[in-house]
Amino acid sequence: MKVSKFDTISELSHWAADYICKTADDCISKKGFFTICMSGGSSPAMLYLLLATEYASKMNWTRTYVFWSDERFVPHTDGNSNFKSAYDLLLSKCPIREANIFSVPITGSPDESAEKYEKQIKNFFWEKSHTDYKAIPSFDVILLGMGGDGHIASLFPGIPQLDEQKKLVVAVTAPFYAPSRDRITFTIPLINAAANVLLLVPGKEKLKLIKQLVSNDSNDKKRKLPAEMIKQSETTHLLIDNDYSS
Repeated sequence: MKVSKFDTISELSHWAADYICKTADDCISKKGFFTICMSGGSSPAMLYLLLATEYASKMNWTRTYVFWSDERFVPHTDGNSNFKSAYDLLLSKCPIREANIFSVPITGSPDESAEKYEKQIKNFFWEKSHTDYKAIPSFDVILLGMGGDGHIASLFPGIPQLDEQKKLVVAVTAPFYAPSRDRITFTIPLINAAANVLLLVPGKEKLKLIKQLVSNDSNDKKRKLPAEMIKQSETTHLLIDNDYSS
C-alpha cells in the first residue's frame, strides 16, 4: 500500500481527481471504457465536487461507467443514500448518460438486492469485455473511505461476511451505532480484484486506526481491521492529510 500525505483535504482531493482522470484516459485509450466505484461518507465529498467542476472537462463521461462499492438499503432519494450523495454532488452536474450509472437496486429484500447487483456487475463486464462470467470482475478504480471502527464499504469488524470468498456482493446488518443498518456491500475478493484502490482517510479523528493500518502489525487475523484486508499493492493508495502525524 502506498501512503500519500497532503497538507489539506483540498490537496488530497485534487491529487485523487488527477489520478482518476489520468487512469480514465489510459483505460479508455486501451479498452474503450472506464469503470469507477463510488463510496459514501464525507471523505469523497470534495473530490466529487472537483470532478463536477474543475475536472469535468478532463473526463470522458460518455465512456465512464459508475458503480457503488456499498449502499444503505434506503430509497435513492433518502438523505442516507450513498447514491444520492454522489448524484447530488457529481453525477447530476456532469454530462454522463443515465445508462452509464449502475446504482444498487433497492428492491425486495437486502439479500435480493445484493444478488441483483452482482448479476448486473457480471453482465456488464461480460458484455463490455467478454470476460469469463465466473471470473471476478476488475473495476478500474474503487473509491473507499474508512469508518471510525476501521470498516470499509459496509464491511464492519467481526461480521461473517468479511470471510466471504464466493459471492461478490452481499447484504449485511451494520452495528447498532451505524445509520441505516440494512446494507449491501462489495466483498473483499471484489474489492481486491480492482486495478486501483483509493482509500481516502482525511482528518485527525482516525489517527490510531491509520497508524495500525500503516504499520499493519496485527498478527491475529480475527482482530484485523477490515481496512487491513485490502490488498497490499503499488496501486492501492492510502490518502491522508496533515491532521495525521506518524
